[in-house]
Amino acid sequence: MRQYEKSFNIDYFSEMDDRRYSGTFTVKKLTIGDLSKLGARKAQLCGGMNYDPDTGKGVDPGTAILNEMIAHCEIALIETPEWFDSDKLSDVGVLNAVYEEVAAFEANFLRRKPKTERERPTGSDEDSSGAQSAGEGGPTYPTEDVVDRKIPKISPLA
Repeated sequence: MRQYEKSFNIDYFSEMDDRRYSGTFTVKKLTIGDLSKLGARKAQLCGGMNYDPDTGKGVDPGTAILNEMIAHCEIALIETPEWFDSDKLSDVGVLNAVYEEVAAFEANFLRRKPKTERERPTGSDEDSSGAQSAGEGGPTYPTEDVVDRKIPKISPLA
């Protein structure tokens, strides 16, 4: 059985701050509710503005990635050292080192193959002739492919 929490240590020397950041973090597996909170928090940090490459307007991709790291750490980390506060950190490398551990832990749960025939979702490649019931099976793509997908604009009919 998989563990749904993991503790890890960070020992990062910031040349920018001339300081060593060291401490223990505990991360949890995100629930569906957590994923919803993550999307909302990222949108809040981005001021509700998505980048539009056609116009060049909105939050630039670099800031959106930074906001993703901040939001993911805020939601997924359940224990952090006292110094870990994105409003007080100035070296992005510190945040990135922590985020890499958080994302690596979360990646353990993506695209998991069923262990037994009983756990195999209806409609899988091996049993594609069966009708898929509501709530069974699931996407064959990571959640972020759905969450970050651009929604087309809908214009009212005249």
